[in-house]
Amino acid sequence: MSISEQQLTANRTNALKSTGPKTSNSKAIVSTNATKHAILSDRILVDGEKPAEFRRLLEELNVALAPVGIVEATLVERVAVSMWRQRRLVRAETAALALATQPKKIADDVSSALDLYSINSLSEADLVPFDRDEAKWCEGVIEEFEKLDAFDLKELQRKAPLIHRQLKSDADSDGETIEEHLGAFDRGLHGYLAELIRWCRGELEKARIRPKVLQLAEHFRARNLLLPGHVLQLFMRYQTMLDNQLYKTLRALREAQEWRLKQSSSVDDADASEIAETAA
Repeated sequence: MSISEQQLTANRTNALKSTGPKTSNSKAIVSTNATKHAILSDRILVDGEKPAEFRRLLEELNVALAPVGIVEATLVERVAVSMWRQRRLVRAETAALALATQPKKIADDVSSALDLYSINSLSEADLVPFDRDEAKWCEGVIEEFEKLDAFDLKELQRKAPLIHRQLKSDADSDGETIEEHLGAFDRGLHGYLAELIRWCRGELEKARIRPKVLQLAEHFRARNLLLPGHVLQLFMRYQTMLDNQLYKTLRALREAQEWRLKQSSSVDDADASEIAETAA
C-alpha cells in the first residue's frame, strides 16, 4: 500500500471514529456549526416569535444530542422544530383561555344571562362589588328630589344640598355658571333633574343586581377555563401529531448514530486485520 493510500485510510478511519464532541468547548463549536445550517428555522417562526430563542433551543439540543454530519444535524433541527411547535401549542392554549376569561368577555356573558342588551349591557367596571357610598348618595339624591315643592335654584339650594352641590360641581367642571350649564338641558333645571334622577335610579338598579352579577361572573370565569370540546379535541389531535413527529425523529437520529458507530467499528476491525496481516 502506498503512503498516500495509507494516509487516506487513516483519515477515513479517524473520521468514522468521531462520536461527537467531548469537552464543553468542542460541544459549543459543534453547536454553532450545526446552527449555521438551520435549514428549517426560516420557515418555522411566525410573527412575534424570537429567532434567538429558537437558536438557543437548537444549540442546547446540539450539545445534548451531539450530532455528527449534516444528516444528524438536520435530524436534530427537526427535533427542535417539533419541540418549538409544542411550546407554541401551549402558548395557543394559554391565549385561548386568557381570551375566554378576559373581563369584557365575562361581562358580555353575564349581560346575556341577565337579558341585558345595548345601553344596559354590563362593562368591566360592573364586575366588582358596588360602591355602597355611591348607592347611599343616590338614595339621598332621590329622597331630596321627592321632597322638592318647586323646581328653582333657591328651593334646590335650601332643600336639596346634595343635588345643588352636584349641579355646581358639573357647572364648574365645564367652566360655566350654574345658569349657563342648565341652558344646555331641555327645560333647564327640570331637564337636569330628570337626567340626574334617571342616572341615580339606574345606579341603584345596578347595586340591586350586583350580587347576582358577581355570582354569574364567577360562574362564567370557572366555566370558561374549560375550552370548548371541539377546540380541546383540535389541540389534542395536534399534540398527538407533534408527539409522533418527535418520537419518529428521535428514533431516526438514534438509528443514524448507531449506523455511524457501526461503520466506525467495521473500519476499526478492517484496519486491525490489515495491520495483523502486515505484521505476519
